[in-house]
Amino acid sequence: MPYLISSDYIMQIQPQFRAQLTPSALYKAEVAGMEEINGYVSKKYLTTAEFTNTTLYNSAVVYQAWSRVYRNYAAYFAATAYTPGEFCTYNNSSYICVADTTGTFDAGAWCLISNLYYAVYPEPLFNVYGHYKIGDKVYWAGHTYTALQCSKQISGVEAEQYLDVDSVPLSNVFPNDAYNGKNYWTDNGAYSVPAGIIGSAAWSATTAYTTGVCVTYLDNCVYRNTTAIPSGGEAWNPDHWQLIWQVGDNRSQLMVTHLINITLYWAHYAIAPNNIPAKIGEGYELAKAWCTGVMTGDITTPLQPIQPRRGQRILFDSQVKRGNYY
Repeated sequence: MPYLISSDYIMQIQPQFRAQLTPSALYKAEVAGMEEINGYVSKKYLTTAEFTNTTLYNSAVVYQAWSRVYRNYAAYFAATAYTPGEFCTYNNSSYICVADTTGTFDAGAWCLISNLYYAVYPEPLFNVYGHYKIGDKVYWAGHTYTALQCSKQISGVEAEQYLDVDSVPLSNVFPNDAYNGKNYWTDNGAYSVPAGIIGSAAWSATTAYTTGVCVTYLDNCVYRNTTAIPSGGEAWNPDHWQLIWQVGDNRSQLMVTHLINITLYWAHYAIAPNNIPAKIGEGYELAKAWCTGVMTGDITTPLQPIQPRRGQRILFDSQVKRGNYY
């Protein structure tokens, strides 16, 4: 299934409808929801990261930055003696052990966590509209880069000399531009996440670490050592560790919510188009209104704006705004 198929919102479907809802029907409803949202916002915003699969973590796979995975922890077993740092699944939720425990599940010995992880960018994601100075580092298309030149700043007065927005030169050159990229950026090489590091040993304040060693810190995130730590260890110093895997969901949660509303609507529509519950219809209309507001610019969204696909131009079908026109 592509995106959100889960019991979290299947249970929002009324029982008499739920019994008729096959996995195939729910899959089709979800695809319809994604297509509908793309129809509204895909001209201005990227939804690729929002609509990619969340896959089961595979310790043998080398992942790219911004990959999203989930861990399938073993179910809690009362006969097992658990120690701090171990994981389990209990009542469909994931937990990390914080105190020695065994027997009946003791909520005080466990901390509720997310079973989702995403690989963080090693440097800020390149933005063609950003402002960079010499030495700034960015991540783009699987590589990290260092700026060799400052961004070109075009004033409003200069922009007005062009007929339309499409003709205004951009502030930056893409790092991987085949012709001009090397004049503006130094390619520091490809970046990927080492295989098998989710589930690394817990960090210890009394342990010596060599550069490149990965640990799981108290926040359950995975870090890689960037500065060798001598015998005897040291207190946690964030300057000596690089965050690799972040616990949580890197999707827009508002997008997730609205996709659920649209999916629920189309799921009901496939079963009984003339008997869609009022709450489902209200959620659908709310989702459509949000998409429309995002597209018109009336609603701010964390979605990534589309970068120009080729050359140094982007089509916005509009003229340059006059800042000094009355």
